Amino acid sequence: MKLWKNIKTSDDLQQLDEKELIRQVQKGDVKSFDELVRRYTLFVMKHIRKLNGEEEIMEELFQNVFITVYYKIETYKGEGPFSAWLSTVVSNEWKMYLRNLVKRHFIPNPEEELERMERSGRATMEETMEYREISRAVEAAIRDLPVHYRKVVEKAALEGKSYESIAEELELTSGQVKSRLFRARKMLEEMLKDYFEE
Repeated sequence: MKLWKNIKTSDDLQQLDEKELIRQVQKGDVKSFDELVRRYTLFVMKHIRKLNGEEEIMEELFQNVFITVYYKIETYKGEGPFSAWLSTVVSNEWKMYLRNLVKRHFIPNPEEELERMERSGRATMEETMEYREISRAVEAAIRDLPVHYRKVVEKAALEGKSYESIAEELELTSGQVKSRLFRARKMLEEMLKDYFEE
């Protein structure tokens, strides 16, 4: 896994206490940001691994977390541990990832469901567990589709391919691809309805 494992920072930056380092990052100092990433790589990866152990997803989340940190660190006001603020960033990035996952997988009204969950004010751990459950349910539902439906869903939703590309690969017409996706969506809605009903 590439990530930021090879980041090297100066001895001076490594000697800075956390508050001063964060102040430097908030001023836009890139080398200080690199040092912040170095210090918190294992912390972030540990949290991400609890959410999803697939390497590609972990790397995507890791990068998204630190991109968000870079652009949003000014919102950290020092009122509590930086690690707690960073944990919230990880949780929000996971939430966003799942929101996009849900959209890609044709589940009905994903925004309404996620907004309902947010409004309920549940603790982060409970919220995270539910998202993990949804994620697993989506993946399991796709695996349980008949193979001819699963193939078009995977190519459209996971690989982001166009109807034309899918049709060519699977030796179908574009109309057949659209029809299979429509039927697959209806099947997924039925299989996953327990997760998206009040």
